[in-house]
Amino acid sequence: MRFASPYWLIFLFLIPALSLFYLRAVRKREESIGKFASSMLRSSLVSAPSGRRRWSSYILTLAGLFLIIIALAMPQLGQKPADMERKGLDIEFVIDASYSMAVSDVVPNRFEYAKTTASEIMKNLKGDRVGLTMFTNSTLGIVPFTTDYGAVDYFLKISDMKVFFSRGTNIETAVRNTVSVFDKKSWKSKVIVILSDGEDEPGLTYKLSDELSSFGLHVFVFGVGTEDGGRIPILLESEGNFVYMKDSSGAEILSKFDEAALNKIARAYNGKYYRYSPEGVKQFIKDLDALKKEQIENRENIVYNDYFQYFLLLGFVLVFIGKAVLEE
Repeated sequence: MRFASPYWLIFLFLIPALSLFYLRAVRKREESIGKFASSMLRSSLVSAPSGRRRWSSYILTLAGLFLIIIALAMPQLGQKPADMERKGLDIEFVIDASYSMAVSDVVPNRFEYAKTTASEIMKNLKGDRVGLTMFTNSTLGIVPFTTDYGAVDYFLKISDMKVFFSRGTNIETAVRNTVSVFDKKSWKSKVIVILSDGEDEPGLTYKLSDELSSFGLHVFVFGVGTEDGGRIPILLESEGNFVYMKDSSGAEILSKFDEAALNKIARAYNGKYYRYSPEGVKQFIKDLDALKKEQIENRENIVYNDYFQYFLLLGFVLVFIGKAVLEE
């Protein structure tokens, strides 16, 4: 036998404590009566239940209290195996935090819009685990896989582009580093959601291994930005205002998102490309629901049989009988 709530057993100390209290009370009662009347006059002077009835009542009441305390401790006896299974997807949000994501061609800027998009996606999830990663030309894991969407949303809100010292962009490195923490056996239930403007460092080409697609990993991509693009603001900490990034000739750099590159990644790795918009989020949720949700967790759990109700019922019956015996 085991107890699901064993801390209740501490109240068993009441049984011997009440027994000592009762014995002391009976002894004092006898001593008090003996001072005023002989044993022959007690029965006529003192109207009370017989000693046997008192003892029977008290023993029954204590036994009932004992069983009620045992019931509160939730006794369990016997066990049976039960398969605990949860099916769903592991969704890793991988958000671009490079300089170009500060462009305000979408309101308030690309980075904040990407965070809002991830938050909107989570509002439509049910039971899937989510994780959060930020990247420039390096990656930073923010939140591991969890079903606590509130926690992920909190870290989304407080995430800042300033956490990175280097601010270039390398989507290939971001995907590789994200995939490196996955178990290959469960890649089919893994989804990477990249939110980026697609602008990579000059000269970089995507060389992602075919192994990623052969194991069934899904890479979905949200493009954030406009064809017109915009200037890249840089905050001057000392002055508290913005200047705009310039090239080597002194001309301001105009950032435009690379839709073709993002589309290529999505098509190559069992995913799909979406333009930033509420409609894009809705379509992504539909496509996500269409994926076969593979088993994330499958373990054998031991289930115990509860017997507290029998102890509780018998305890109350004994207390009731004890009271009835005393009142006869």
